[in-house]
Amino acid sequence: ARPPNAKAEADIANATADAYRTQIDKSRTGSSQRIGSALKEQADALAAKLQKAQSDVEAYKAAHGLYSTPTGGLVADQQLEALNQQLAAAKTRVEQQKTIYDQAQKITMADIQAGAIPEALQSNALVSLRTRYAQLLDSEAQLSANLGEQHPQLKAARAQAASMRTSITAELDRIRASLKNNYQRAVGDRDALQVRYNDLQKAMAQTSDARTMLAQLQNEAQALKEMYQSTLARAEVLGGKASQDP
Repeated sequence: ARPPNAKAEADIANATADAYRTQIDKSRTGSSQRIGSALKEQADALAAKLQKAQSDVEAYKAAHGLYSTPTGGLVADQQLEALNQQLAAAKTRVEQQKTIYDQAQKITMADIQAGAIPEALQSNALVSLRTRYAQLLDSEAQLSANLGEQHPQLKAARAQAASMRTSITAELDRIRASLKNNYQRAVGDRDALQVRYNDLQKAMAQTSDARTMLAQLQNEAQALKEMYQSTLARAEVLGGKASQDP
């Protein structure tokens, strides 16, 4: 018998292994292609379901007056949030105007004379009157120290001071009336916003069942969207892998 040819046997073994690997690769490629095709079909079917689900959502919104904004939120929800912010600001304005009005009610002639005028109550007219009044009081004090009580100049100075007090009182009354109007207007704005807010809340409560159903439809559409995107991504990965295999 002839001695075995080691090289020939090795070549045969290698050729057999290569043929086996080639067969395995072809099998894998075919399997990836089949799976990729199946997933692509599933993605197409999910795309159709997703389109219908999204159409159902929009149709349900229109049928129940649940209109949405370009960002996707419901108009009523955004209106309620906006009204809530406006109402909070209006309540703050009411408190501010009430504080200022209360200050105006409490201020006295002694406060004016001492220059203790809150910033919110100051007006050019009041500041000017207060300055002139202080000057008149100084003049009256000097005349009182140098002249008799019945002296005409002293009487005239006192009459001027009294007239100035009358002018200051009139200016204070004007300021108080203006601040009262501001306060009442702030209350009116707040109350009007409160009515609008309450009405919108009631309207939203009446559509509670519809909003619940809409949320369910939206959740279903979102779930389909996620399934579609995931399936399509897997199909594309397998398709790309199959095209790269030898």
